[in-house]
Amino acid sequence: MSSLFSRLYAQRPSEERNQLENFLTEAFAFALERDPAFRARWINSLNWQKSTQKDEYRVSTQALYPEGQPDIELRNEHFRILVECKVESQEGDKQLERYGKILSESLPDSGKPFPKEHQMLVYLTRHYDPKAKPEGYKGHFSSYRWHQVFELIAPDDKPFTLELKQYLKELDMSQNDNFTYHDLDALLTIHGTIRKMDKALDVIRPLSKSALNANFTPGNRSTSLQRDPAYYNNAFYEFTHIDLGFAWWAGDNEVYLYAAHLVEKKTESAFGQFEKVKQFSNDQQWTAGPVDKRWHSWHKTKPMSQLLSEKTDHIQSMGEWFTERLNEWIELKKEVPTFFTPYKGSSQVASELIPTEE
Repeated sequence: MSSLFSRLYAQRPSEERNQLENFLTEAFAFALERDPAFRARWINSLNWQKSTQKDEYRVSTQALYPEGQPDIELRNEHFRILVECKVESQEGDKQLERYGKILSESLPDSGKPFPKEHQMLVYLTRHYDPKAKPEGYKGHFSSYRWHQVFELIAPDDKPFTLELKQYLKELDMSQNDNFTYHDLDALLTIHGTIRKMDKALDVIRPLSKSALNANFTPGNRSTSLQRDPAYYNNAFYEFTHIDLGFAWWAGDNEVYLYAAHLVEKKTESAFGQFEKVKQFSNDQQWTAGPVDKRWHSWHKTKPMSQLLSEKTDHIQSMGEWFTERLNEWIELKKEVPTFFTPYKGSSQVASELIPTEE
């Protein structure tokens, strides 16, 4: 099941503007405010001041100052922390320098600034983006990464904080960018692995072409593997398309045989057969989703670990599973012929089933 954040983000009011950065900021701030154990752990990870669960902080977001609008501010009678959160965007013009000035200025309520030893400016990013302490700022400074936030969250933290951890994992922000020996082993075997996947998919090409006029073609390998944690072939039609291949995007350390058929939402009216496709998919036990603003989709999967334990000829057993899905689509063609209306466009664009930042 998706985290609370994924479900809320799918219902965001604006389709034109990406709200992910602001949304993640609010979620992180809420966890800092409501989970004292996590907050203390995070403050201590800055290697600055020692904090305990008993230390109270006022947490606010998007406070407006003449120099700018920091994403998060934590403050108590002794310490003050400003956090600037980034996902894909870069630092604004002298943004950290301006926020350093905010920390150095006197507070309206006390008429004096916090001592420099009690000031902390944090630059929190998705990607490696090292920064030096801003010019003129005398307090403490930390470049921090979202994967470090993920690693700090403990199993006994508050439920909301655990949802934040799940959400960071779904956003692929749970791991750092350093290479490991496991990565090097994967690179040494990737060519052979792709060759085997192609060989399994080759089994169904003749039937897919003759029965469904599906000219399954693998996408550009580097592009498809970079876009999705998956490797699959597409066949496009006027209102729809079908996918067959391999996917490992579930986040459960499993690789699946994968099949999907999709109806483009903007052509749903012209297609006119959506309800029939939906009924067929339900009858044949295809799973609806994931939620995507461009496509209605249904998919079937089978864990490869299960398949490997069943038979010794893996290519044959994969081909049999793919063929079963093709036979179901042949039945779909009998019930809804227009699903397979030939594609009339001049180009074909690969599907993007995983919600992405727009």
